[in-house]
Amino acid sequence: MLDGGWFGVPEHQRHRLARLSPRLGVARVPFDTLIAPFAAVRLVRSARSAVYDGWADMALGMRPYDAMMPGWNGVFTARSLARMYGAIANDGMVGHRRLLRPETTRLLAEMPPNSRYDYVLGAAPHFALGYHRAIVGTKLTRRALGHFGIGGSGGIAVPRLGLSIGFVTNHLGNHAMSLGDARLPMLAAMSERAACWSSAGVATDILDATAAAS
Repeated sequence: MLDGGWFGVPEHQRHRLARLSPRLGVARVPFDTLIAPFAAVRLVRSARSAVYDGWADMALGMRPYDAMMPGWNGVFTARSLARMYGAIANDGMVGHRRLLRPETTRLLAEMPPNSRYDYVLGAAPHFALGYHRAIVGTKLTRRALGHFGIGGSGGIAVPRLGLSIGFVTNHLGNHAMSLGDARLPMLAAMSERAACWSSAGVATDILDATAAAS
């Protein structure tokens, strides 16, 4: 069903890995080095406990693939990620196979307001049942949900359209910072527009045209 998806990558599959770069940081300063001086600050303390000295370099090596760490080292192809989110967007079904109960997907799609502060992330991420509200284009919206990974990879489900988007990259972030990336929100916005036009009976090749122009 999936052509690639692991927490901890088997040795015989590691030839498929795309090595990550550059080091996780802001303005070319490694993230662990950046936050170290602020470890005593309450808003940074929890993040510092997870991001130790040498963490930025360790994240680029092979060690993370030796363990199963569901909150950290998921490795997926974009197609596999999109199929997993497809179950959330399509009432628990992927093709003719059920992965989730319908009541589970409905509960996920509710995305109840949640403004509680997360001391690790240093923000209020609006998490619910493991997922958060998605950024589609430039807007944080309740009509879509997903999860963004460090560096920009992630997945988004849009239940009202039966749409899912998976985006993976081994180039972490952008020139300013490697912790995040705007390509997934932009891709989600284009995909949402294409899905709306398609459901209205308007033929479109917007994504192919965009890919050809980039």
